[in-house]
Amino acid sequence: MMRPRVQAALVELNRRYGAKLTLRVSLDHWRADRHDEERGIGSFAETLEGLRWLRDHHLSIAIAGRSRWGDSDRDLRAGYGALCAREHLAIDADDQAALVIFPEMDARAQTQRFQDTAQLFVAMGGGWWDSPTIPWATGQPDAAMGAPPA
Repeated sequence: MMRPRVQAALVELNRRYGAKLTLRVSLDHWRADRHDEERGIGSFAETLEGLRWLRDHHLSIAIAGRSRWGDSDRDLRAGYGALCAREHLAIDADDQAALVIFPEMDARAQTQRFQDTAQLFVAMGGGWWDSPTIPWATGQPDAAMGAPPA
């Protein structure tokens, strides 16, 4: 839960800015076990405690969730919607600004994009892109992501 000085600062920000201020809280999944899998045991309960405090102090709230577990957007929004209704949170789970579902980043796909870009520049004449010190230019995606070579 937030420290008293953070709470006081949030109350003051809300007094000053009111409807212009929305706080987006990370809640990785609407189910406690999945959120805790990512953030640690008990973090779901702590996050809900914080959300309740924000609600009780009339701060505008949005939620940032994740699509890590393969749920459909519809199922995620339904789950978050039920949670928000149960907790009396004024969040419309169908509003994409009020509930942002972030896709998971695929490190291999990101590395492939870097590699493709580097190869394109090399094909166009190179420059620093064809340097052997640039891991994605040498076809070593693990090195590009900071992993030690196999």
